[in-house]
Amino acid sequence: MSFRWLICFICGLMMHPVLGADSLEVSLITIGPGSDLYSIYGHTGLRVHNVSKRSDVMYNYGTFDFDEGNFYLKFIRGKLMYRISKSKYIPTIKYYKDQDRSIIEQKLQLSTIEKQRIADALYENYKPANRKYLYDFFFDNCSTRIRDMLDRSIPNLQWEAKDPRFTFRDLLKQYHGGWEWYDFGVDLIVGANADRLMSSVEEMYLPDYLYGQADAAFNKNQSLVSKVNPIHVLIKDNSHMDRTSIDPWSGPVIIALVLAVLQCLFLCLYFLGKDWAWVYWIDQCMLFLYGVAGCIVLFMWIGTDHDSTKNNFNLLWLHPLYFWLGLYKIQNRFGPRLTVGISLLILVLLLLSIGVFLLGFQYVHLASWFLIIAMLFLAIRKTLILKNGNHA
Repeated sequence: MSFRWLICFICGLMMHPVLGADSLEVSLITIGPGSDLYSIYGHTGLRVHNVSKRSDVMYNYGTFDFDEGNFYLKFIRGKLMYRISKSKYIPTIKYYKDQDRSIIEQKLQLSTIEKQRIADALYENYKPANRKYLYDFFFDNCSTRIRDMLDRSIPNLQWEAKDPRFTFRDLLKQYHGGWEWYDFGVDLIVGANADRLMSSVEEMYLPDYLYGQADAAFNKNQSLVSKVNPIHVLIKDNSHMDRTSIDPWSGPVIIALVLAVLQCLFLCLYFLGKDWAWVYWIDQCMLFLYGVAGCIVLFMWIGTDHDSTKNNFNLLWLHPLYFWLGLYKIQNRFGPRLTVGISLLILVLLLLSIGVFLLGFQYVHLASWFLIIAMLFLAIRKTLILKNGNHA
């Protein structure tokens, strides 16, 4: 009698996780873009609803700690540790509803074993020793972490195969409407690495594209997402994918165009033998701002761990050499010959940048084109002034 009871007890223990997993519901939660800059790309989470235990939680991999030492420096240098967090589902959804953001829940059709694998993986990730990870915007973020977990936990998962159609930068720009200055800044510091075509799997670095791929994916011979009763918590006009287009003639483009026209005018005035004192101050401001921008681009390449800011050809026309042309004391100390040489080098780099961008090695913002032309006119005039023996 006691032996039979022991066998039943052991079998019960072995079956317990399966029974628990059978009462689980796993859903992909997609949060639409918000009105604040940090939230314009949306967010992704996993809902794990244990019906039998009345537990309903949401896991997300996009949490960071503002109180962490040297927070902003770590964030800029790409060394900020993100972590997985767990929260009650209903209050979390209310938080996003209060922000007037679209919310879509996709209930996943999974076997008992697959649900158990996901639950176990989340449990393991949520252990204090495993919670943190080094964030990478394109390759390791709140969306890619969930994509990779689904890949590992569902052996027969098949994502929709598509021919490469977008670059990383293309997808970013879909969210930059209304944020034209931010769009310009991103194009300055993000290098050529962001301009290669992505696979359909890599597109899922953005939550909306993980949502779209999940909707089209298959698990064995059935859809990954339940088509019987898909749960839409809150959708604005049923078009959460619609976004505002970028204004092609926004603030940075207009200002850059004005600078290009002014520098063309100044060059013409130089050939006519005319010169105005205030032109000097415009030149000085431009040289200083271009030099500062060049330092930022250079730092983002060599001083950070961001893969997306490497191999940035904007350094051909944005660099610290501009400081030299604006500092007379340094020019006088080293003599005019070196200054003329640096001025000619700047001209060569400007022309080289035009060639590189025309050949398509890297995307360049329209405002950058006008800024390159403006500096080309300025550098030509400065070189001519220096060669004629006058102060630049």
